Amino acid sequence: MPRPPKLRDPVVVPIVFERDVYEKLKSRCRAMGVSVSEYVRNLVEEDLKIERPIAKDGGLPFTSIIEEKYLQLKLQEHITQAELCLKARNRYSKNQIDWYDWNRKCINEIKKAIDATRRMRNPPSKLMKKLLDLINSAEV
Repeated sequence: MPRPPKLRDPVVVPIVFERDVYEKLKSRCRAMGVSVSEYVRNLVEEDLKIERPIAKDGGLPFTSIIEEKYLQLKLQEHITQAELCLKARNRYSKNQIDWYDWNRKCINEIKKAIDATRRMRNPPSKLMKKLLDLINSAEV
């Protein structure tokens, strides 16, 4: 008796891999106890769940992509300004008023950066790491 099908309406799609990549994939699937087909299907299903900006054919409007890029630039600008404020702050000792002025300016730039990240779909992880480092460096 043949086994019941896993898929309702299957379509066979040939995929070409480099041999060494396929061997690694096969090895990983064996270790996980799944077939290569099932593994690839799961990867594709997970990938399709993620919303990504697409500029053509019914994806996000082009203005959304431009706005995302603009927000990335603003985020970078606020991070750079906060870094400059921290450098300026560090020229003073903590008992001087200038130290507190520069620290306040730094915190304001960090707040602007956080606001920019809230409006972004996918803030770049590199910038998020820089922002986290700044938050840890600034004294609130």
